[in-house]
Amino acid sequence: MTRATLQALGDGRFRLTGDLDYETVQPLLEDDDILFSGEPERIEIDLAGVGRSTSVGLALMLEWLRQSQARNVAIRFN
Repeated sequence: MTRATLQALGDGRFRLTGDLDYETVQPLLEDDDILFSGEPERIEIDLAGVGRSTSVGLALMLEWLRQSQARNVAIRFN
């Protein structure tokens, strides 16, 4: 299992890497303020570095989508 990390690249762009499962996603959910700090207009998340994912990875993306809608922020997963 590879630890999942979310790296800020600037201008609302992020890179998600590692495996997404219950153990690796939980810290990302607890530290999701990194996505919404500075009240961005849009967020772009590069998923190319994600290895394997369980349904928990999908739940993570749905949670980020829910939060972005609540904050009126456009979010895109690449």
